Amino acid sequence: MNKDIDISNWFKIFLNTVIKQQQIKEYGVLPWVMHLMIFYGFSSLFILTAFHSILTWGFSPSGSVVHFFKDGFGAILFAIWGDIGGLILLGGIIIALVRRYILKPDELHTISDDAVVIWLLFAVTVTGYGCEMVRLLARPESIDAGYSFVAYLLFPLIKWVHPGEIMVTLAFYFHGILSMALIAYIPFSKLKHMFTAPLNVAFVSSGSRYTKI
Repeated sequence: MNKDIDISNWFKIFLNTVIKQQQIKEYGVLPWVMHLMIFYGFSSLFILTAFHSILTWGFSPSGSVVHFFKDGFGAILFAIWGDIGGLILLGGIIIALVRRYILKPDELHTISDDAVVIWLLFAVTVTGYGCEMVRLLARPESIDAGYSFVAYLLFPLIKWVHPGEIMVTLAFYFHGILSMALIAYIPFSKLKHMFTAPLNVAFVSSGSRYTKI
């Protein structure tokens, strides 16, 4: 980092552009809230997924670390983390859909790739909750069963289903394929600006503006 940079000012810019994303407010409070919810909801779930992957591939299945996060208190933390992150993301997606298909503000330019990424986000979020419901129906003894509150509230919708392990596996594969499709599509969609533009403003001070989704 250049020694002539004012560190305190840099942190102020970083706080306002990356953490608070204040630059979105010029488009209105609703778009700002929408971007914050999608940004933080998606980021939290991405980190959670990365953590799961590290546990799966980086630690012994019989080790104490995996046991803590699979069968111990860590599983409860993961359940609460995932449900809250999913709700935040889903709320942002719903706002985006309402703006795009119902409110239709004049400054919003709808093109096909916008719709694709929004619906992919929606599908990934909903199937994520679906996987959780199927898993807990198949494994009601799971330690996190009472803490996956979204799945618990939605159980009446699928109480007639009696899933086995094969159905659990298929559900997770389907969710995984959708998730990989979303990640692969992000570099080609406007969603990438939600993550690159704030960092560009903070680190390059270019004054880049968000592309609205």
